[in-house]
Amino acid sequence: MPASTPLTRRIVEKLAEKVVPWEMTLETTKYCNFDCRHCYVPRDALGVRREMTLEETKRLLADFRTLGGMIIHMTGGEVMVSRSFLDVLRHIRSLHMGVHISSNASKVDEATADEMARLDVSYVGVSLYGATPAVDERVTRRRGSHEACIKGIRILRSRGIPVRLKLPVLRSNVDDLADRVALARSLGLPFGIDSGITPKSNFDRSTEDERLSPEQMQLVTARIESEFRPYMRSDQVKPAAGFLPEPEPERTRAAFCNVGLTFCAVDSFGDVFPCIAFPAVAGNVRETPFAEIWRDSPLFHKLRTAKLEEVKGCNTCDANQTCGRCIGHAYLVDGDMMGPSSIDCARAGKEVPVTKPAPLPNYFGAGRC
Repeated sequence: MPASTPLTRRIVEKLAEKVVPWEMTLETTKYCNFDCRHCYVPRDALGVRREMTLEETKRLLADFRTLGGMIIHMTGGEVMVSRSFLDVLRHIRSLHMGVHISSNASKVDEATADEMARLDVSYVGVSLYGATPAVDERVTRRRGSHEACIKGIRILRSRGIPVRLKLPVLRSNVDDLADRVALARSLGLPFGIDSGITPKSNFDRSTEDERLSPEQMQLVTARIESEFRPYMRSDQVKPAAGFLPEPEPERTRAAFCNVGLTFCAVDSFGDVFPCIAFPAVAGNVRETPFAEIWRDSPLFHKLRTAKLEEVKGCNTCDANQTCGRCIGHAYLVDGDMMGPSSIDCARAGKEVPVTKPAPLPNYFGAGRC
């Protein structure tokens, strides 16, 4: 059921009222066969801690399902690098949960695609970094990445598996955006565009060399609206004639999404986060059952109760009902989940308010990855 339908929105609103974890992002591995310039996974995290076993992952999934979980978003690293990828996928489906996947598609082969089709994967979101091998390899730093990605996409489509393209915009490929949009259109694929490059999840800021300047972000935003928006398909269902949709409710929560209310993320080490874009650790499922983390984490409690009026700078901004402020961006990029997000201020064409970040322990007594 598309998440953008009025019915599904109402269902999710009811789940949020009861704090039911409807969706989980599950990182199957931190390893990847690419070495992308902007990747948020710290390379020095690889091999330092033992990744979850298949049995540990199954136990997590069973706990999540018991609480009412219905959707798993499988990701990595590169999700298909994991030897247990298909086993995890089979177990998700055996629990009657829906699943979609984020991948670079380079590891897709005929047998894997056959099994994914048999298991009825909802869709695969594929990151496309360049319209040509030269641009693609500039980002991935791997020879043959472009050809492998396009081949994987074609195999997935030949099995009837829906593919959605993700077009990250970096300094290394910003001039290639129109060509990638043209390629997506020639392939007949829906796509999204994102320029929200963040530091690595350990706060290593080396990736910021790839983030667009505020001026570039505004130019990209303008191009999206003026040139690309008509081709960016979504699952939005058009209402029947005469249908009057309910007006959007006023934003009052500090988080503009249902982070901590209906969804969360778990990485391959078992650490539980609000979401992949918000890498503050709420607990670890190897030490504490998932249900206890979801119910009792101080971080989740803060997220559920924090109000927009508490968000310094944003509470007085005239765009606070329309901007795309990500609470994870505010935390990871600007150091304060209760402050403005400079990435989203730039997209909205606003100056970033000058605020003093609050000490992180005031929010939650948690560590991080």
